[in-house]
Amino acid sequence: MHSAKASLLYRVMTCVFTHFHCLKQSFKYCMTMGSQGRLPLRIDEQALFRTPENFKYFIEQGYKTGRASGFFKEGPLKILADGSLGARTAYLTKPYEDAPETCGIAMYTQQTLNDMVLIATEYGISTAIHAIGDRTIDMALDAFELARERLSPHPT
Repeated sequence: MHSAKASLLYRVMTCVFTHFHCLKQSFKYCMTMGSQGRLPLRIDEQALFRTPENFKYFIEQGYKTGRASGFFKEGPLKILADGSLGARTAYLTKPYEDAPETCGIAMYTQQTLNDMVLIATEYGISTAIHAIGDRTIDMALDAFELARERLSPHPT
């Protein structure tokens, strides 16, 4: 990371935050700063990916939930599966009463959500899913159930 960018990131992190997401570009910088004891606040990274392939590649580079380096800790896979009720983007099973033309927006297909949760579970990575709408909650629960069924030992 260029020193100007590193300096800016450090100045931003000295402000008051309750939570901070490291972007892909600053991930190594945060890990390095954490290992050197140079982070001014604790950072729990949440890995945010749009495709299972990108997420799997990141894991293959060594990402692991819970690994810590000073004030930097690798956290869960973060999946933003829908939007919000106020914006009418939370994904519902029935149309909004005051906006009957929409049921909201699913950010992932069921298959992609299944794949992301399954990959995370296979590699021992925690998963945090933003699911506001009832349909999205059903999709998230289905993905977790599928991962449990596929990866749980079955009696023989």
